[in-house]
Amino acid sequence: MLCRICGTPLEDSDAFCAGCGTPTNLRSETVGPVVQLDLIESSMSGKAAANSFEDPQPRLSEPIRTDESAASATGTPPLPVPTASFCGSCGWTLPEDATFCTECGAPVIAPLPPSSVGPQPTRGPSQNLAARGWLVRIPGENDVLVDLVTLQAWAKARRIRAETTIVDYATGTPYAARQIPGVFSEKDFTTALLLSIFLGSFGVDRFYLGHIGLGIGKLLTLGGLGIWSLIDVIMVATRNVTDVNGLALA
Repeated sequence: MLCRICGTPLEDSDAFCAGCGTPTNLRSETVGPVVQLDLIESSMSGKAAANSFEDPQPRLSEPIRTDESAASATGTPPLPVPTASFCGSCGWTLPEDATFCTECGAPVIAPLPPSSVGPQPTRGPSQNLAARGWLVRIPGENDVLVDLVTLQAWAKARRIRAETTIVDYATGTPYAARQIPGVFSEKDFTTALLLSIFLGSFGVDRFYLGHIGLGIGKLLTLGGLGIWSLIDVIMVATRNVTDVNGLALA
């Protein structure tokens, strides 16, 4: 047999190892592997301690990757870069995920998917007007995506005219603003102005715009003795009068 400490060959009658003096009451087949394992573990711990002493900083097995290289290695696409949009009410620049304008507080309209309803009529669109988005093309300004209510407000404020180009965002079809129902009145501005100048004392201009009560009042008072008629002429000429539905004159 062998000594369990130093591995010196021993006889069965030896009580002590001739090499290291260790008692031989335990056989090497039983304790030998344990002793060798202890020696290996101590050797490895000693090497680890030496390595930690030489280089206290941990070492990475792989170099640090950027977002693009990590995305290409894992197959995950990189995060999209936020893009800017514009407020439909004031034209203020907004981040892509904004829900309200930080300048005027108006809600931001999300882009609508392409429509599958087929071609639109030549007179103008007539389906789901309130739910659609409209691109306003004003010369010298960027295209702005707005809703129907905003178009009505811009028409009253004279920001857009009857001939302003409005594009249906769902289909990409351009229209003149007067062709979109609900933006401008069906009543003609020139006709209303002429009626107000020549027949305003009888309330004909108000009857033409659908203001029946005001027309009767002007008729009974002969245009408020001419004062009311003069005021109406000025208001119609400056486009500060709307029809009975509150729409600006085309």
